[in-house]
Amino acid sequence: MDLLSASDYRKAIANQAFDHGGNTDWQDAILRKGFIQNHNLSFTKNTSTGSYVASVSRLDQNGIVKSSSFKRTTGRLNAEESFFDNRRLTVKLNMTASNIDETGIPNGNTAGSDGQLIIYALMANPTRSIYDSAGKYTNFNQIQLFNPSMCSASMMTEPIRFACWAIWKPHCVCCRD
Repeated sequence: MDLLSASDYRKAIANQAFDHGGNTDWQDAILRKGFIQNHNLSFTKNTSTGSYVASVSRLDQNGIVKSSSFKRTTGRLNAEESFFDNRRLTVKLNMTASNIDETGIPNGNTAGSDGQLIIYALMANPTRSIYDSAGKYTNFNQIQLFNPSMCSASMMTEPIRFACWAIWKPHCVCCRD
C-alpha cells in the first residue's frame, strides 16, 4: 500500500514537532515476500481381499510478516481388509495424525490495542526510527500506537504447537450371507 514517505510526510505536516528525524518505511520493516513449500508422498496397494493407502505430507509456509510461519506434518493410513469365505467380515480403519507449528502475527478483531501489527505499521510516523540512539526499539510513548518492529519481535518469539490425531470410522461389517 502506498503511504507517505518521510520526506512527503515532512512536507505535509503543519507542526514540525511531529518530525522525529528518521526515515522509515514501516511496511518494509515488518513485511517480506512469502514462500510456500508443500511435499506429499503416498503409497497405495490393492489385493484380492483389501486395499491400503498410506500418505505423509509436509507444508512449510513463511508468511508475509517477518518471523511468521506455519508448518504442518500430516500422516494418514486407510486400510480395508475382508476375511472368510465370501468376505463375510470386512474391517476398515482410517487414521490421521498431524503436527502443527505456527508463529502467527499479533492480530485482533477489535481494532484496538490488542495486537494490530499491520494497523500499527500503516499508522506509524515515517519520521520515527526503528531503533533509538542506544540501539533499542524506539518507544513511541503514545496510547494505542506502538513501534511495529518492536511488536513484531516481542510477540512472535515462540511458535504455537498443535498435535492431533484421529481415528475415523473403525467398524466391522459382518452382514453378508
